[in-house]
Amino acid sequence: MANDWFEYKTHDVRTVTEYVSLILEKLRSLYLFRGHEDIEWELVPAIDRPGFSEVSSRISRHQHERLVFDEFKRLALPHLRTRSANDWEFLALARHHGVPTRLLDWTENPLAALFFAVENIASTDSSVWCYTYVEMESPLDVDANPDPLTFDRLVLYRPPHFHLRIATQSGMFTVYPTGFRNLDDPWNLPLTRIRIPNECRPRMRVELQRLGVHRASLFPDLDGVGKHVLQLYRND
Repeated sequence: MANDWFEYKTHDVRTVTEYVSLILEKLRSLYLFRGHEDIEWELVPAIDRPGFSEVSSRISRHQHERLVFDEFKRLALPHLRTRSANDWEFLALARHHGVPTRLLDWTENPLAALFFAVENIASTDSSVWCYTYVEMESPLDVDANPDPLTFDRLVLYRPPHFHLRIATQSGMFTVYPTGFRNLDDPWNLPLTRIRIPNECRPRMRVELQRLGVHRASLFPDLDGVGKHVLQLYRND
């Protein structure tokens, strides 16, 4: 069963109003949010999803992600205006450009997460995951841990806003170590999953557009503008 390696609670909402009320009235702790357009999607990073994880049956997961990361760094250098300060920033940059990594994207903006959950036309219910993050007694120190591919616990990474998308989407990441499914209580507290019935998605997309939450506001480039215009005038 998907997402059976950790504990979570479930709530249902049918409108943006219900969603916001749930966030403001019941989920009032410091939360991060992540939208899934398919409720059955696993809460795992891209390096561990079908299509990539199979490679790790021939070589180790660590070797696989090291090869992927090193190749991105090699090919990305000519396209960078300024070089990332460390490998943590480089890994976040790779993830934001579609490279499979051990990073999983989250946002501090609950409406952004809801947008990603309902943006596309689909035949399934969608969901927003809510993660109560608690600062550890020893928060992540990237200077003391310069290599993100050797980290051995599930931890929160707060990237500096070196990339415009990270800033506009209020982005953060959780870092998944090798063998994360076998960790005891990996999140420290149960997560919350908010279910959005499939038939409610069109209305919620319109409601979010009226609130200024759309592809152009979250992806401040011409691709974001173009897709927003397409979504604004499509007939569904």
